[in-house]
Amino acid sequence: MLTHNPLSPNQEALPSARAELEAIATKSNPVLKFYDPLQLSSTTIYDNTNDQSINFLRHAEIKHGRVAMFAFVGYIVHANHITFPWKMTMSGDPFPSVTSAPEAWDAIPAAAKWQIIGVVGFLEWFSEVAGDHYMRGGEPGRFPKVSQTTNNK
Repeated sequence: MLTHNPLSPNQEALPSARAELEAIATKSNPVLKFYDPLQLSSTTIYDNTNDQSINFLRHAEIKHGRVAMFAFVGYIVHANHITFPWKMTMSGDPFPSVTSAPEAWDAIPAAAKWQIIGVVGFLEWFSEVAGDHYMRGGEPGRFPKVSQTTNNK
């Protein structure tokens, strides 16, 4: 069944976000099924529709989960003293040999910190402006392709 949607013509009609949550929950845990004690699936955020609010929360949960996994891997790599085989800076500075992740962050040059913040900021900006936005018909958690030019923000 096709519906006319000015934001994304020729897109198949999707079930409501709440119905999709209930289906995923039932499939994931047939004993507990759908459990939402905080009623987040029935709230609206920032004057958006319920579906948009659910997609916002789903996208945020996926994004924070990815950041946590990346941080965990980084912590494990650092704790095992694994570094790149080359020098850290063009001037030949080695990677810091410290015992904790916060000490490592403090030991790297400011330019390296700004590189990290800049790359993460660019990826965040790009995911918000390129492709089908997760609150406007796109899929939460899906990073847009660089070649994608549709902008449904």
